[in-house]
Amino acid sequence: MCSRCLKKYAIREFLALPHVPAVDDTDPKRNYGYLPVCTCGSVFIRDKWRMDAHLTLADHRVCVSTISLELNHGFGLGEDQWYETIIFLEESVASLGPQWRYRTQEEAERAHTEIVKNLQAGRYKFSWEDYGGAEKHLNLEVELLRA
Repeated sequence: MCSRCLKKYAIREFLALPHVPAVDDTDPKRNYGYLPVCTCGSVFIRDKWRMDAHLTLADHRVCVSTISLELNHGFGLGEDQWYETIIFLEESVASLGPQWRYRTQEEAERAHTEIVKNLQAGRYKFSWEDYGGAEKHLNLEVELLRA
């Protein structure tokens, strides 16, 4: 789905869209791949809708990132899922665990605002997860106050 005009494409329609270079560079070592362009002129991936909030929690800088997924991640198995919120640890760009998906942009905007407010109010908990490897991974749990 285009983030600008909200047009939904079937896979074949999406693949048939015109494309532009992903990187504006004539050096073939730096110019990789192409991005589809919607009929409204919006370039997929590059022009996608997003909301970001940068916060400090304890001693960690995090980014609450809510984006348009542009492809339906419901995969026809239930509700459509066009939007997603993930919280990243800024010093490593690693996801801190929680992930939420939404059907509409309005739902995504409301949830993003709620998540940020809960983090700012201290309604979260960090923990270390051991996945059996050499490193432990920082995990974040966020309390949501949904009705």
